[in-house]
Order: sequence, then structure tokens, then C-alpha cells
Amino acid sequence: MTSSPDSETIKSPQRRSWLKVLFGLVAAGTVVQVGRAFGTFLLPRIKENEFGSRIDLGLITEIPTSATEPKLYPVGKFWLVNNDEKLTALHSSCTHLNCMFTWDGNKQVFICPCHGSEFSRQGEVLKGPATRNLDQFPVEILDADNHLVVSSETGLVLADIPAEKEGTEAAKLKLCVDTGRKIIGETKAVL
Repeated sequence: MTSSPDSETIKSPQRRSWLKVLFGLVAAGTVVQVGRAFGTFLLPRIKENEFGSRIDLGLITEIPTSATEPKLYPVGKFWLVNNDEKLTALHSSCTHLNCMFTWDGNKQVFICPCHGSEFSRQGEVLKGPATRNLDQFPVEILDADNHLVVSSETGLVLADIPAEKEGTEAAKLKLCVDTGRKIIGETKAVL
């Protein structure tokens, strides 16, 4: 039995069409994967009000007084501290080995539970083994349209907080901390 030339010509186009479909699927899969890679690269991964972004703390009318203890904001990984003259946002990890420290209300200091480093209310290292002051985040005030009114990288001077800004009521101004910009603490010689 010999095969007729007609049967070979019929099988050959079917085989080619399957190869074209297979090649098309591989090419489409490759394009999708490359597109996904570029998409995740180009789109921001940091969401609003998460660590690495600007954290909204509410209206400036809710600024804690200097009599209140420092307040921990776990989402932003910082302590908000009112030091009579300045409002600072201190990074919540020790500058020695990045342990999470706590506030000791009796001693009025931040204490690292890992190795006993102590820091003042202003974030200055008082007792080692840490040799650097606590890192800080910029404190900012935004208007109702999220435009920057006042910003300070080393603590917001309370006297600089505007009562009004060109007709904008102070009650509408928001207090924010930019956790995307960390200011490294100064190295100190600790005895």
C-alpha cells in the first residue's frame, strides 16, 4: 500500500497550523509575562497610609500636648513626640540592632529591650551600646487639597504651625509623617 500524494498534502497543512497555534501561544505567554514585569516595575507598590508613604495623622487640632506620653504609630513604625517646642517622629527601631524599643513612663526614656540602650524624649542616645541618635521622619502639614504648607526633617517647630493660610482655617490642616524619607540619627560618643 502506497500512500497517495493527496493524503500527504492534507496532513502537512494540519501539522503546520498546530505549530503556528503553539508558537502563537508561547509568544502570547511571553508578552504577558514581560508586560506583567514592566507593570509591577512601573506601578507604585507603596499604598497610601502604609510604611514607606505619607501617614495621615488627622487634623492639627489633634496634636498631642507636651504633657502626653509619646504615641506609637505601628503602621508607620514611628513614635510621635511633642517636646514643648518641636513635634518629632522618631523611627521605632533602635539604632544598635533595629530592635523595637518602648517608652518607659517612669524614667521618661525610650528603652531598647534587646541590649538596654536608652534614648531621651528627643531621640538622643543616653546609654549604649547604641552610638547613634534615633532616626527621624519628616513631619509635615498639608492643606485640605494635600498641598504642603510646612515641613521639617528634624521635627516640626510648633511655632511654625500656621493658624491660617490664605483663608484656609487651621482646623482643615492635616498633620502627616513621611515614612518614605528617613533621616539618619547623628553619631554620638556614649560613655
